[in-house]
Amino acid sequence: MISLFFCQDFHIRHMEDKLKIIHSAKDEVQQMNSQQACVISELQTKNNSMSMNVDNLKRQIETLQQVAIAIYFIAIFIWKTLETFLHIIIYVFLYCNGM
Repeated sequence: MISLFFCQDFHIRHMEDKLKIIHSAKDEVQQMNSQQACVISELQTKNNSMSMNVDNLKRQIETLQQVAIAIYFIAIFIWKTLETFLHIIIYVFLYCNGM
């Protein structure tokens, strides 16, 4: 009888130890899951921030491209104006020298 009681008691303690290990493992997994959720949230926030930065950079590039095109056409206008002015000076010079 004592032997049966001892076996049952041993079995109960063994099962309680297993239950403690399982609870401990469950708590550990829940903690890791919580930490991973925090990391995912931080990464999503960084991703959103980086996406906004990329959008801002794209707009700045578009603006710079428009400015570059405007400068190109202004340079052509200035070049043509100087070219015309130079022709006028040559014609005036030639006219004044009787040619």
